[in-house]
Amino acid sequence: MPIRIRWKSKEYFGIGLLLLGMCGMFQLFFIFVGQYFLGI
Repeated sequence: MPIRIRWKSKEYFGIGLLLLGMCGMFQLFFIFVGQYFLGI
């Protein structure tokens, strides 16, 4: 990952935050689904 992205750093930061949030939501969803199925 190149660090010297100065001219579009804000756009990449927003996209990175969005992707990170989506990944976190998917991980929480799969963890809850897995615990539900393991509970049965």
